[in-house]
Amino acid sequence: MASEALDQYCGSQFWDNALSWNTTAPDLTECFEATVLVWVPCGFLWVFAVPHLVSLYSSQKPSLLPSWHFRAKLLLSLLLFAVCLADFGYAVYEWHHSSAFVANAHFVQPCVLAASMFLTVVLVQIEHERGFHSAGLLLTFWLLIVAFALVSMQTQIRLAVKNGAVASTYRFVSLCVYTALSLPQLVLACLSDPAPAHVLLDEGESPCPEEKSSFLSQITFWWFTPLAILGYKNPLTQDDLWNLKPDDLCKNVTPHFDGYWEKEMLKVKRSKAVRKAEAASGLAVEPVYEASLLWVMAQTFWKTLTASGFFKLINDCLMFISPMLLK
Repeated sequence: MASEALDQYCGSQFWDNALSWNTTAPDLTECFEATVLVWVPCGFLWVFAVPHLVSLYSSQKPSLLPSWHFRAKLLLSLLLFAVCLADFGYAVYEWHHSSAFVANAHFVQPCVLAASMFLTVVLVQIEHERGFHSAGLLLTFWLLIVAFALVSMQTQIRLAVKNGAVASTYRFVSLCVYTALSLPQLVLACLSDPAPAHVLLDEGESPCPEEKSSFLSQITFWWFTPLAILGYKNPLTQDDLWNLKPDDLCKNVTPHFDGYWEKEMLKVKRSKAVRKAEAASGLAVEPVYEASLLWVMAQTFWKTLTASGFFKLINDCLMFISPMLLK
């Protein structure tokens, strides 16, 4: 039923085993590319945009000054937004001025992409205002967009070679422009915004480079390479080491810890007062509430612990699935 609904939605076959599976030159159907290859990256962006925005607005970092990196990302996202709107306009034009059938996918696909491109504009602006030099959400989104756009482009090239001409000149040119604009967005997402903070920060003589490194550099620990090379050549001394990140300094961590610890101490005081009243009334006295250091630590570092647990879960699942796939 789902496959039939998608066939009707696209105006063509959603899945073809002869084309995608039982062949020496596998490819995907145009319907699959217009649905799954669009919905997956856009769905990923919209789902994870919510926790990302929460993280952004909870940040205490000062905003960054405008830079070429920031302006280029905004410009490319706006151009992609315009391309998607143009695709929707072309579908409406075809529907009004052509006798050919225009599938619903030609209306929905550009709208979904346009909304996602506008969301990237919003995220880039907020990241800049909240002092983020790089973020993994947009990097993953642009990686998926570029990968799937290249898949769609090779499909259109195969069909053009097979049929001797492209099915729609406008849509082929639009896809080429869309892919050409997405590629530099991916490159920019791999780089860190070089803009300094709007407010001059006291980072000391040896600030930690992790804070201003790109997300790609952080997950590969490339930012640590200079110190590793230095330690390989000569024994490291205290002067060679970097300062701690601002988020890891005691003066920034202690206030959060103290706030949760004071709440635990308040629970202890209330528990003692209640138990004292129970004893005076001759009622059964229950044990006094004991402060939980573990619970305070979990409340203070829940973001780090949650992220670590999530990635550990993915790692364990992949290790479990790998032998099954090899069978």
